[in-house]
Amino acid sequence: MKSSRLLSLLLAVCLLFSLSSCSERGNTGQQAPTPAETESSAVDTAAPQEDTATDAPAGQQSAAEPESAEQQQPAPADAPYQADDKLVWNAVLNFGASSANGAPQTSVVSLYYHDRWTIDDADGTDFFSWYTGIVSQLYSDEEREELFLAEDGSWAYPAEIYEADVRRYFDATTEQMRDNPDLYHADTNTYYALAGPGVGERPLIGIQSFEQEGDLVNIDLFLESEIELPRWMMLTIRLTDDGYRYVSYLPHTVVTRVITDHLLEEIILKLGAEFPIDSEDSNQYNVSFSGMYISSGWTAEELTPEDIAWWYFDYANHIYTVSEKYRLFANPLGKNIGWFYPADLYKAAANVYFGISAEELREGEYYSAEYGGYFSPYTGGRGLLPTITLEDYDQQYDLLTLNVSVSQLEAPDRKMALTVRLTEDGYQYLSYLPR
Repeated sequence: MKSSRLLSLLLAVCLLFSLSSCSERGNTGQQAPTPAETESSAVDTAAPQEDTATDAPAGQQSAAEPESAEQQQPAPADAPYQADDKLVWNAVLNFGASSANGAPQTSVVSLYYHDRWTIDDADGTDFFSWYTGIVSQLYSDEEREELFLAEDGSWAYPAEIYEADVRRYFDATTEQMRDNPDLYHADTNTYYALAGPGVGERPLIGIQSFEQEGDLVNIDLFLESEIELPRWMMLTIRLTDDGYRYVSYLPHTVVTRVITDHLLEEIILKLGAEFPIDSEDSNQYNVSFSGMYISSGWTAEELTPEDIAWWYFDYANHIYTVSEKYRLFANPLGKNIGWFYPADLYKAAANVYFGISAEELREGEYYSAEYGGYFSPYTGGRGLLPTITLEDYDQQYDLLTLNVSVSQLEAPDRKMALTVRLTEDGYQYLSYLPR
């Protein structure tokens, strides 16, 4: 279903474009390009150039405007060329955005207001909305006045020019473009609309990453505003010999979650912490027995089976009551010599929270093939344990980073970043690194 907001904005177009050229440039945040600049920014920048590729690898694009390029990577099979950061930036802007302080911001009229969009389902309203949002970037003020300004002061776009411009970015049929008689007027062979009401907030666009598969480039985005939760979307373009064409703009498949205090608390506790005693700071926790927080830093790929054993020792204490532990984790070798964790419970938790397979876990010293499970590690003293304070957090797409400080007597505080990947039904620990 298309966003109702897009349709309600459509009639605002002519009113906006009837303003002075100076005001118009103020609304977009961009100065209108000269004719020479227009050709370069509209289509030609999409073509591969040796001096336009950035040194950032695919999949690591930030929301900021890309810097100068260094080296072009080989194009994937069946692709006319390799997409780079500059091309992605260009495609994001040309779908209906302008640059606001180095980050994309939706135009007053834009296809970004759709809940979902595909070229197969596109209609005349879509293309007209897109065109009125980008026409000031395609033509200078003088050109627009000469080509499109009607005698009554409205803006009318001759079909020959309009349809050629649309086809530079969309594989659109004539029938698609002309299907709305309120926009395409066959008697004059022009496109125009009457003026209408104003618009509300224009969300900022965050570019998370992009990935090229053959001639298709998938760009991961999120739209952020002060009045709505972020919307995570994927913009797909198809590379062509003369530029690119827009294919779809769809909700991303990665599940996003609202970050609550309860979720943050759970992430900290399950890694190896416990509630403090008599603390007035609700964001402060005591480190438990395991070494997850004591470590100077780790990534999930670097963790050993022994590291997981120590983590699970704390995890089981957090998840299960004492009576449950006596029932579930009775040691087959006797009492008072430590716990024994059945393989099904142990490996399931290790896989869910760290992505570690059963085969990897069995390589550790605590696994017993004879008894079909894992003995708990030696629980001797670990010395004075630190406290952890949650300072703030940052969510980028499906990645959630908790910024914490680790404090211990007679030692300087350590600033650490705990990162998890949000999943459909939970999260997975990725890293704990200095910041």
